[in-house]
Amino acid sequence: LVQEASGKRMESQSVPTAFLVTLGDEARLAAPQILHQFRERGITCDCDYVGRSMRAQMREANRQQAQFALILGDDELANKTIAVKDMESGEQKVLSMADAISVLTA
Repeated sequence: LVQEASGKRMESQSVPTAFLVTLGDEARLAAPQILHQFRERGITCDCDYVGRSMRAQMREANRQQAQFALILGDDELANKTIAVKDMESGEQKVLSMADAISVLTA
């Protein structure tokens, strides 16, 4: 509605580079900050906002055709790491946040 009122049209949404899957309360609370870090570096990403199961979140990542799933549990959060899963090949690596950002911007 705002777009119509202003006369501007937003381009169609592109496929997200990544979908953040959170496991646990602490990880869920940290999700907005993590998304912000990735988005600041030009990585399009989204996450689950309703607290669904891991399986449901992975289905959503597939539905959105995300290239990568970023899996963040409470253990990863404590270790400042994140699991990066290539949705096409199924390959998964646990990386530091900085390394994950490098992989996704390459």
